[in-house]
Amino acid sequence: MSTLSDELRTEPIPRLLARFSFPAVAGMMLHSVNSLIDRAFIGHYVGEDGLAGIAVAFPLFILLLGGTMLVGSGMASAVSIALGAGDSLGMKRLLIAGFLLLVFFLPPLALALFPWLDSVLYTAGASGDTIGLARAYIIPLILCYLPMAIGGGLAETIRAQGFPKYALIVTAASPLVNIILDAVFIGQMGLGMRGAGMATATGYIVSSIIAIQFYIRHFSERGKSVQIGTQEPNFLDYAFLAPYKRILYLGLPSFFLQAGSAIYAALLNMQLLKYGGDNAVAIMSVVFSASTLVLLPVVGIGQGMQPIVGYNQGAGRYNRVRAAWLSATIMATIILLLGFFIAEFFPRNVFRFFGSSPQFIEEGARALRVTFILIPLVGFQIIAACYFQAVGKARRAIILAVMRQIVILPALLFTLPLVFGLNGIWAVSAASDLLATLIAVPFLIYEFKNPGLAHIVKNTFSYVPGSFRSRG
Repeated sequence: MSTLSDELRTEPIPRLLARFSFPAVAGMMLHSVNSLIDRAFIGHYVGEDGLAGIAVAFPLFILLLGGTMLVGSGMASAVSIALGAGDSLGMKRLLIAGFLLLVFFLPPLALALFPWLDSVLYTAGASGDTIGLARAYIIPLILCYLPMAIGGGLAETIRAQGFPKYALIVTAASPLVNIILDAVFIGQMGLGMRGAGMATATGYIVSSIIAIQFYIRHFSERGKSVQIGTQEPNFLDYAFLAPYKRILYLGLPSFFLQAGSAIYAALLNMQLLKYGGDNAVAIMSVVFSASTLVLLPVVGIGQGMQPIVGYNQGAGRYNRVRAAWLSATIMATIILLLGFFIAEFFPRNVFRFFGSSPQFIEEGARALRVTFILIPLVGFQIIAACYFQAVGKARRAIILAVMRQIVILPALLFTLPLVFGLNGIWAVSAASDLLATLIAVPFLIYEFKNPGLAHIVKNTFSYVPGSFRSRG
């Protein structure tokens, strides 16, 4: 029977990537569908002000998610590299350090937001009509940030250790519970925005319980996911800062990506309020949900790629590292092309799912078309950032994340509306997609200049009747 290490080292890359990515993509798709259903319930039971309220709370939610990814993705990357290098003792230290960060470092930071909550929401674009709605939604999430951090952070590490199906169970539990409770709290009990927040928070609680059970069972049984050999580390060794620094360093690209998204979302809401009012904020809430539906699966592909890349990087099998990057980029582009097709040809159908106002549907359809016009390019940039993070080159991943989220997007957000008004705001995402891709290209050319992209392609796929096989 082949072991996980054998599979990561020898199994054809396209098949291996599909096996690791499918659970991550499925989990991300569930989160995307959950976001759509959340907004559909709010749009029909609370109205367009409710959609605007969720858009106002969204930057803070992204920031909370960024904290989870800071530790979770950093721990996953570090564990994958340690696994490939055969450093079992280091892997256990990383797991323990990561769990301590999830439990004792992140939740106090979230609770510290309470004294400034209204100020943060007003900065994120709240108006007198939406501040109460945004507050009602976000407060349950802040109070339940501990399970949110544990469930999200441990799911990535479970996947990195070679258990993508169990990671899918952890990831899927949250949106499934949320969807069910949306119907109860919003549809049946009429709790509105507070019900939406409570449903989301309860989903994270269930997810965290499942993740903790995984580690309790495997640590107690000495399962293969946490088996570390005969040498046990001294408990006092955990006080050393090396594993904590390693996790936070490798997690910084994901955090900067999320923090940049939060800042941009807040600035975007302010500009939308200025040029189009609460109705424009509500429209962008739907556009974000549609974008999430196609972008989160791409992130899932990147997550599925990272254990393969991290292990083979640690094992020195660089052809397989490059092959995994190319396969992931192709898969991501195919998904984004599908999203592009739906947005460009059926935009009104998308907006009818959230409301019935003719003005809301027509303006929303135009916004969706413009936003998605260059979205097929985004996969290249996302997979590039995931690649650099997985091989331990966090600085390059940080540059890619920062350039798009903190430099390009805000710059375009404050220049294009001066010329094109509200239409300029709708065009910001497309313009940034093009510029971010042009920035990512030289990084990858430099990374792969030896042996060159043509050689990578040649060694990634060779045709065998009925299947693709990797030569790596």
